[in-house]
Amino acid sequence: MLCVQETKLVSLNTSNCFSLWGSNDISWVHRGIDREGEGILTMWDNKVFKCVSVEEGKGYVLLAVDYKYGASDSNVKVLIMNVYAPCSNKRESDIMERNRGQIGKC
Repeated sequence: MLCVQETKLVSLNTSNCFSLWGSNDISWVHRGIDREGEGILTMWDNKVFKCVSVEEGKGYVLLAVDYKYGASDSNVKVLIMNVYAPCSNKRESDIMERNRGQIGKC
């Protein structure tokens, strides 16, 4: 799993992601920049994580994934949130509070 904030990229194409990761068995979500300079990139290995759902909002990407761990076929449901709120504890708190209800859905 790779979570990058403030990418400064308006868009991202497949070859950029494959090159950055080093292989092509990946998926990603990218929220491009806006006037506040955001840019959030979340990438994951499809052999390890299976994306169940994605929610995007101002300053965050929230993924619900099935995480395959170890040599077993066991999966664990996990929420992963990639947050970008430059120099704003209030904004980070607002994002977390707004998504608090998601935790019970995992």
